[in-house]
Amino acid sequence: MAQKVMVKGVFHNAERQKKVFVTGATGFVGGALLKALSSRGRPCKALVRRTGKAEVLRHLNVELVYGDLLDLNSLKEAL
Repeated sequence: MAQKVMVKGVFHNAERQKKVFVTGATGFVGGALLKALSSRGRPCKALVRRTGKAEVLRHLNVELVYGDLLDLNSLKEAL
């Protein structure tokens, strides 16, 4: 039986709490995905470029990591 953990006052299975890595977080689809995951209490890590757009994600309580999909070193650091 899976271990239960409490998130935002609701018990969930521990395996549901694996961190989700989202790229394109400042875009339309990535931003909507982060909002949906965050509203469900899922921990997220978002890959963002160093622009002002990333700041609008801070209220979602997600971990922001700065990098670029085309930069292998930044991806290694993000993961």
